[in-house]
Amino acid sequence: MPNTESVFIGTDAHLHRQLATTLSPHGVYLGRRDPDSLQVGERIGPMSIAYVEFHPGWLPRVRRAITLKCGFVLPFCVVTPHPTVAAAVESLRSGALDFLTSPIDPRRLLTNQVSGRQLAERAWILAREWEAAAERIASITPREMDVLELVVAGRMNKQIASALHISEKTVEAHRHRIMKRLQVQSTVEIVRFACRFMLDEDGQFSRQIVSRAPFGYRGDHWSLP
Repeated sequence: MPNTESVFIGTDAHLHRQLATTLSPHGVYLGRRDPDSLQVGERIGPMSIAYVEFHPGWLPRVRRAITLKCGFVLPFCVVTPHPTVAAAVESLRSGALDFLTSPIDPRRLLTNQVSGRQLAERAWILAREWEAAAERIASITPREMDVLELVVAGRMNKQIASALHISEKTVEAHRHRIMKRLQVQSTVEIVRFACRFMLDEDGQFSRQIVSRAPFGYRGDHWSLP
């Protein structure tokens, strides 16, 4: 992860001070951003975890701002001095790690900071892997992609040759170039790579890398892959 900075997204200066006072002795710098200053499409980063002041309508914009280019959402907690059941439900259903109320419980805050940092570290690692995979996929030619799709579908060289009206020798040459471009050593590794980066949620083959968050809110808890 690029650094250990966390960020408070909100306008309540007192709430920001509460959080910063607790986190600072533990080596965590807490930056601050006004949600209204976030530009459309802007992404905040690098950071480990965001603490978001609750206001109706803010969460979708904030989620976009803490989403990495690959589609992975960095962990965030929602904080408020005026808790309501509706606010807690909206926050947790939006994927918040926790719903914190003022005055802030220091122990609970630090527990979330540690958990959030672990999730963020994993997210940054996966983001780098995703970016590297995207570059490899982009290097594959359209004809090689035709072959790759049929390899992932479990077709043998003879079947691929017949389907694409090419020789088995040409199919083998394409397989070799696909392995080189994807930086893998075998057909099994080709399929493993494609299953991880090129199949959508319905198991359908995609000719582009598939953005899919590897962790996130799962009904009642956050989980790592």
